[in-house]
Amino acid sequence: KIVEQVSRLRSMEKAAALAYVIVIVRHMALNHLRHSSVVQKHTVLTEFDELEPADETSAAEEALLKIERLDALRRIWPKLRESDRYLLQARYFAELSDAEIAEVVGCKPDSVRSKLSRARARAREAMRKEGFLDE
Repeated sequence: KIVEQVSRLRSMEKAAALAYVIVIVRHMALNHLRHSSVVQKHTVLTEFDELEPADETSAAEEALLKIERLDALRRIWPKLRESDRYLLQARYFAELSDAEIAEVVGCKPDSVRSKLSRARARAREAMRKEGFLDE
C-alpha cells in the first residue's frame, strides 16, 4: 500500500508523510491480525488433530512461549525508538520486503537489513531490562 503511494508521499511534508505511513502500517497490521485470528480459529483444531499425543505438549508450550514473547514486545513497544517501531511494523506486520521498506525509507535494501537487525537487538535488550527475557 505504501509503495503505491510513494510519489504522493514524496510531495508531502515530512511530518505529514510519516503520519500517513504510520496510519497505513497500523491499519495493515490490524487487518493482518484480524485475518490471522480468523485463520487460526479455523486451523487450530485441525492442527491439534494431526499431532501425536507427545507432540501436543510441545506444541502447547511453543504457543505459550509465543504468546509470552508477544506480550513482552507489547509492553516494551512504547519504549522503542519510533524508527525501530516503524521498521518492525513494516517487516513483521505489513510483511514488506527489504526492497519495499528501502524505497519508503530512502536507503538501500542492505541498509534495511542492518537497521532491522539493530532494531531487533534494541527490542531484545529492552525486554531483558524489563525482565521479560533471560540474561
